[in-house]
Amino acid sequence: MTEGSLARLETGLTQAEAEASALSKAIEELAAQLEARSEERRLAERDTADQGASLKQMDSETQRVARRFEEWTAQATRNKEAREAKRSAIDEKREEMLRLEASTGRPKLLSMSCRRS
Repeated sequence: MTEGSLARLETGLTQAEAEASALSKAIEELAAQLEARSEERRLAERDTADQGASLKQMDSETQRVARRFEEWTAQATRNKEAREAKRSAIDEKREEMLRLEASTGRPKLLSMSCRRS
């Protein structure tokens, strides 16, 4: 081997080492970026799971509120029907009382005392 060949080999070796060093740095940077992206992905997955759990909880609460609203609406309807039935019964009793007063000829004092009660 001649000195020129040896010098060329040393120059090539130096360039190869420089390239290997640059590639090693690039690999380290890419590995760091990969780790950062992996951490971001883990955080995003955790946030997604947390949001999913929150969404399920809100959905459950919404269903519970809807059931309670239906129950309250049904109870309000029953209460309204009961009030209407009582009013109807009271009106029927008044009419009956007026008929009885008219048929017996009794004064309307009785109806006045019933209204005060």
